[in-house]
Amino acid sequence: MGAGEARRYPRYAFRGRARALVYPPPSRPGGPPLESEVLTTDLSRGGLSLLHRKALVPGQRLRLLLRQAERLVEVRWCCRVWPGLYAAGCRFVREEADGG
Repeated sequence: MGAGEARRYPRYAFRGRARALVYPPPSRPGGPPLESEVLTTDLSRGGLSLLHRKALVPGQRLRLLLRQAERLVEVRWCCRVWPGLYAAGCRFVREEADGG
């Protein structure tokens, strides 16, 4: 780990496609999630990094279907790799009880 990195868990290469439901950003709650496809790049116990065709916003959530399992993640950061492709770091979040 570099001097500037403060990672809690080690990262491992995890390259592949994943289906995603992309929820609206926190600044525009209430809209329907959009189906999309992302490319995963690495994985740790605490989260993963992915590539997406649109910019994502910190706090925005995605539901990913990863190897037959669904996981809810929250975007921590996002940056443009080149026009039309964005890299995002996401953390795994616990499912919230819906009270029903």
